[in-house]
Amino acid sequence: MAILNFKITKAVLTVIFSALVLLGIFLGTSISFADNQKAVLPPPAFVNPEDFHSVEEVLYLEGRANPNASVTVAVQKPGENSLQLTAQALDSGEWIIAKKIILGSGIYEIRAQQQLGNLVSGWSEPQIMKSIVTGIHILGLNILYINIVLALLIILVPLAAIFSYFVRHHWKFRIWVKNGKPHHPIFSRAKIKK
Repeated sequence: MAILNFKITKAVLTVIFSALVLLGIFLGTSISFADNQKAVLPPPAFVNPEDFHSVEEVLYLEGRANPNASVTVAVQKPGENSLQLTAQALDSGEWIIAKKIILGSGIYEIRAQQQLGNLVSGWSEPQIMKSIVTGIHILGLNILYINIVLALLIILVPLAAIFSYFVRHHWKFRIWVKNGKPHHPIFSRAKIKK
């Protein structure tokens, strides 16, 4: 009779353990009883842009985590300190980070981790993002290089025309003075009749 009870108990425990594992898979959580029976969270999944124009665009990252988990995203240029961004997952598990940040040009690694209560996942595998600088950031203003070029053209073209006008007329003025005619037609509009 004791052997029968042991088999029934073992079967019941196996069914309970299988149900817990299936429930964990259904909820998006993998359950492991290897480390003192603590549950382990997988890193969140996310999508990042391949190219990021930091002066023009908002950094937009989105992904999936456990429902209501706190998500931390690290944006790091190799060899430099990382920029930490946080988001809160919705009841559906979706999370979004949309933030205006200025990054220097280069290649950046993006990793994510999630925390749900006392459980913290490891960092995800790095995804690569290329930051392209197309302007400058001064006093809170983002100025594109093309706008700087256009502003310089608007200023320099009229200045060049004015300079050219005065250089040409300056030489005419010197010739008039040399020939004994002290009044230049620019300064005196009266016509001299002979």
